[in-house]
Amino acid sequence: MRKIESDQLYLSKRERKGIVILFVLLLLLILIPALNYKNNANPDEDKIHEFMSTINKNNYRTESNKNESNITERYLNVQSQKPEIKSELFAFDPNVMSAEEARKLGINSRTYTILRNYISKVGKLKTADQFRKIYGIDENTFNRLKPFIQISNQEEKQINKYVPKEDNHRIDINKATSHDLLPLPGIGEKLADRIIKYRNILGGFVSSAQLHEVYGLSDSVIQNISKKIYFDGNISKINLNKMEYDSIKSHPYFGYKLAKIILEYRKRNGAISNEMELSKIEAIDSLRLAKIKPYVSY
Repeated sequence: MRKIESDQLYLSKRERKGIVILFVLLLLLILIPALNYKNNANPDEDKIHEFMSTINKNNYRTESNKNESNITERYLNVQSQKPEIKSELFAFDPNVMSAEEARKLGINSRTYTILRNYISKVGKLKTADQFRKIYGIDENTFNRLKPFIQISNQEEKQINKYVPKEDNHRIDINKATSHDLLPLPGIGEKLADRIIKYRNILGGFVSSAQLHEVYGLSDSVIQNISKKIYFDGNISKINLNKMEYDSIKSHPYFGYKLAKIILEYRKRNGAISNEMELSKIEAIDSLRLAKIKPYVSY
């Protein structure tokens, strides 16, 4: 009897396999609706995010366009409100006109530089018609300025600090040989040679004060010989726009540092046209400018 009951409760291999399959199907039936819901929810959320992103981009572009339009409008308003530069009219001589005077007359800096270069290379203007030929002076500018051009025909007088005179007791130190200097009090062969060598490097003396720069010359000797020498003013000059680095640096008043600065300035800004432009170089103060002034040309 017990055997019969146990046989009835026993499940065969095929029946156990069927139960497992049924359990799996039930599990799938439970999970599939949840998976469908999740899969269906994500596309909607993605579409919503995509839609909101598009709206934000459109709004940003609209705002950007408005900002650009406002900036352009403000710029045009500022440009239209810029005051016109008014030139002044007054009597002037183009040969001695300063950069500030040229600016006030309505002449730009480039044209002024061309004018100064022309005067330094060709010579001073003698007539108003020559001023018209300067590059950058158009017909309208010339007609506007013509009534105010006043060119002085008076020749400049060269005033020398020391006027050479025929005097057997005075020596032109810029032309003297070392033998000529020997009769001077306190001057021997070595000092005479040093004076001549320094004079040649310097390009000539313009003042007895420069003798203090000669090695070995004492104040007392310079004081004694200063009344027995004079300076003819004929000195060698350095063309700052043509001389190269080695020629400029060898001069005692320049040296290698200032020579490099001058060449760099010339490279960036073009030729140096006058003393005023030279003074704009930061390394050249008023004292150095006064020293090098007699020894430079443009």
